[in-house]
Amino acid sequence: SRASMRGRRSNPRYVARGGETEDRFAPRRNDGSLAMTGWTQGPGGGGTEDRFAPRRNDGSLAMTTRGRTTVARDDGGGLRAAVSAIRSYAGAMVDFMSKYSAQTYALLRIVAGFLFLFHGTQKVFGFPGGSTGARPFHIAWIAGPIELIGGVLLMIGLFTRPVAFLCSGLMAFAYWMSHGTRALLPIENRGELAALYCFLFLFISAYGPGIWSLDGLKGKKV
Repeated sequence: SRASMRGRRSNPRYVARGGETEDRFAPRRNDGSLAMTGWTQGPGGGGTEDRFAPRRNDGSLAMTTRGRTTVARDDGGGLRAAVSAIRSYAGAMVDFMSKYSAQTYALLRIVAGFLFLFHGTQKVFGFPGGSTGARPFHIAWIAGPIELIGGVLLMIGLFTRPVAFLCSGLMAFAYWMSHGTRALLPIENRGELAALYCFLFLFISAYGPGIWSLDGLKGKKV
């Protein structure tokens, strides 16, 4: 009859059997949930039954083990609950560092200053690994001292904002003088380090000294 056909369409059921595996699918149930049941027969007579119903009143995901039979039920928003649980777990794995944001920023500033000052020692003193020959005036007497003194000041966190802004401008100038005219992309013109330093120091200039700095100890905002 047409009524029975409507009933079948509203709650279709398919059974597929192959060897010792039987899967039943009932996409729509009376409570409006999506259900799927799969049964796998084990070699010793036991088996595994999996049932999934994405909507349940309490929205929980439950698993029950009985002897050799494991029954997994995902009812009531189970799919959404599982996705939410995964997101929460992933978020917790990342968010554990949030309470160390001040210390992480301080390390970033200190390490950046430490690495930057050696670019200055190379230009001014030829150490480490720098050339001892004659260097252009703007390299030996402008860029070198800014990198050396600026790196030290950034590392100890003194006059942080203006020093970081000056170093950022120096790196922008160095990029366009030595790298930007060679090729379009930094990976091609070997200007990645200058570009990274430029925007890193710009960020430090905007953010300020942070903890573990002389500016912070003095309570200064520079």
